[in-house]
Amino acid sequence: MSLPNTTGMLQLMSDVVSLPTWLTYQQIAERLGLRSASAAAARARRAKWPRRIKNDTLEAEVCVPADLVAAGPQKIAATRAVLRSGLVSSIVTDAEIAAAVLA
Repeated sequence: MSLPNTTGMLQLMSDVVSLPTWLTYQQIAERLGLRSASAAAARARRAKWPRRIKNDTLEAEVCVPADLVAAGPQKIAATRAVLRSGLVSSIVTDAEIAAAVLA
């Protein structure tokens, strides 16, 4: 007895579980929109992300949560754009940032 064709009904495991990504500090800075690799290292330390050293290049790699990598640098870049444009007084709400970016 054969099983019915269920390809359209089941999700692939890769669609259900998002695996963390191992990135160097420079790659983290590029993907998250940080200013430098040292800023990425500081963020990794604050968040206590696991770290490892690659054997072949002796570079440090950090395990970054997949949802953070997928989100990308949108919010950070938007905040910087508002700060550069001089629209910030003392407190800026997310709505003001979104309005300035969309304008």
